[in-house]
Amino acid sequence: QAVRLLAAHYELPVLNGSAMGPLQKNRSVGKEIWPGPEQLLNLIINASVVVTNSFHGTVFSIKNHRNFFVLKPKGNLGKRFVRMTELLQYFGLDNRIIDLNKPLFQQFEMAITQNTDWAYADQQRHLIREKSMQFLKKALS
Repeated sequence: QAVRLLAAHYELPVLNGSAMGPLQKNRSVGKEIWPGPEQLLNLIINASVVVTNSFHGTVFSIKNHRNFFVLKPKGNLGKRFVRMTELLQYFGLDNRIIDLNKPLFQQFEMAITQNTDWAYADQQRHLIREKSMQFLKKALS
């Protein structure tokens, strides 16, 4: 329902893809595709909008400044979504979370009207990269 609502708003076709391919369940929206890693990156880079529930889809959307939404699953979220929430908060992009437990239209409307501060996200990405490099240099010396 969330993807259909967003596709209608943007008047865009939906490509429903995953590196998991036909093993993925509940894939009932849009044209199904099963891209390899390079094709998946290319799809994200060239997408008008990315709707994902994957950590990697989120990271590549941020890195490539794509307009994106992360679907917060219903029910027991487990550790996976905590990691996603922390990532989005770190980059100042937690307004991109669409909670499937709440009314969708209002969430999309609010998220669509907010500007994304890519300069801040890039600054945070640079800081975390530097911190990681320092850690690796120290660990390998």
